[in-house]
Amino acid sequence: MKKKLYQYAAAAAAAMSILFAAACGGTSAGTGTSPAYTQEAAASGEASENTQPEAIEVTTLEDAFSDSDVKDVTAETADAVIPLSGSEGTISDTTRGSSGSTVTISSKGIYTVTGSSEDVTILVNDETESGTIYLVLDNVSMTNSAAPCIEVDAADKVVIQCVGENTL
Repeated sequence: MKKKLYQYAAAAAAAMSILFAAACGGTSAGTGTSPAYTQEAAASGEASENTQPEAIEVTTLEDAFSDSDVKDVTAETADAVIPLSGSEGTISDTTRGSSGSTVTISSKGIYTVTGSSEDVTILVNDETESGTIYLVLDNVSMTNSAAPCIEVDAADKVVIQCVGENTL
């Protein structure tokens, strides 16, 4: 199981670095020389050849996550359960976050998400970056036409594990 998690996480990390670099106008290493646009150049439709994107640091999966970070927590007791229903989600332990159309997770722990929703966002915002946050998606179906289904604003590490069939 650990090898499978590493493989999935490595593929996801590689895809995210390529997507991030493409959005920033660079290569997958983040050091491309694509022309950047200044406000003046954008207004005139011309590229500025003198502006280069900043290099971004690429961290390997082994550097970012320890063995304890990628442990299988799907059978462990959750610190909080987040059932989704319709246009809201409810967090079972309000000391760990808040409920509503945006369910906010504000501390490390294991969170099991169940049910289905429309236009609900699970927002991870652990400003203290106190430790790893595990999101266990257990047969979840989420759609959101206005925002991401899962968004991470601040956290030390977030690990998403899946049980059953999940659709985002």
